[in-house]
Amino acid sequence: MTRDKQFARAKAIAVLERMAIDLTGSLAGLKEPNPMTDVLNQRLDAIDVAQEALREQPRWIGAEERLPEETLVGKYILVCIKNRWNEQRVDTVHWWGPERMHEGAWFWSDITHWMPLPEPPEVEV
Repeated sequence: MTRDKQFARAKAIAVLERMAIDLTGSLAGLKEPNPMTDVLNQRLDAIDVAQEALREQPRWIGAEERLPEETLVGKYILVCIKNRWNEQRVDTVHWWGPERMHEGAWFWSDITHWMPLPEPPEVEV
């Protein structure tokens, strides 16, 4: 994810936060439950869902920024690889640490970015 997109996401979260504060203030100003109470509470719930979705969305992490967490050892991760011809491609690798990651011809030094795999879709059995 580009820095512009990261900035836009952070800004969207901040705007939603301010909206929630405004709505909470409006709710506090209502003396008795009325039709507006339900509407404001629904909007607050929608803001919570939107903020959570923005926070949880996977993002590319620079290989020089940090290594994958210990919780990802033994799991597959997505990686962006730049080869000697300066071509980029996305692949999955089984993460065992930078010194042990050598699936195919890829080494950690070949990787520019990585991210955890998203959760698989729910499938009915």
